[in-house]
Amino acid sequence: MLIVLLMSPIRTINAQGLSDTTSLKTKQLEINTSIIGLGLSYEKLIAKNLTINYEIGLSYSFYVGGGSLYGNRFGYELSPIVSIENRWYYNLATRCRRHKKMNNNAGNFFCVKTGYRSTPITSRNLYDNPVIVIIPAWGLQRSIGKKLSFEFTPGYAIIFDTHQKEWSQNINLSVKLGYILY
Repeated sequence: MLIVLLMSPIRTINAQGLSDTTSLKTKQLEINTSIIGLGLSYEKLIAKNLTINYEIGLSYSFYVGGGSLYGNRFGYELSPIVSIENRWYYNLATRCRRHKKMNNNAGNFFCVKTGYRSTPITSRNLYDNPVIVIIPAWGLQRSIGKKLSFEFTPGYAIIFDTHQKEWSQNINLSVKLGYILY
C-alpha cells in the first residue's frame, strides 16, 4: 500500500469535487447488497487514483446437505463484519479516451481489503469463529444510471481464525449491487 501511495501524486480538488474528467468522486456513500450480505460503504478519495473504502454490514452464511431442510442438514448464521480497503483505479484515462462512463467511481481497480467478521448474532447448526481476513484482489465498479452501481471483485483471502489460532486461505468472490446515497 505504501508503494501505491508514493506512486499516486496528491491532487487539488475544485469546488465541485472533481479536478478533471478523469477524476474520482471525493466521497461516496452507498448501501450494498449481495447474495451473502448487506452493508454500508463509504469510499473517500485520498489521491488522484486512490481511495479508501470503509464498510460495515452483516454477512450471511448457510449450507444445505443431503437434500433435506430438516435437522442438522440445514444451517445458517448472521455475523457482523467491518472492513477497510485501499483501491487504486488504474484505467481512468483510458475510460475517458474511450468515452466510457466514469460517474460514481466507475473503473477497474486493484485493492487490498482487511476485515473482521465477529461471532454470529444468530445461527442454527452452523457456527463460524471470528476471523481476521486480508484479501488482495482485482475489481471493477460500474454505474447503472445515476444511483445504482455494480461491483465485481475476485480475490484471494488469507484468513486467521482468532479462536483456533489457525491460518487458512480461500478464493474470494464479491458481487455487489449498490444504491448510492451521495
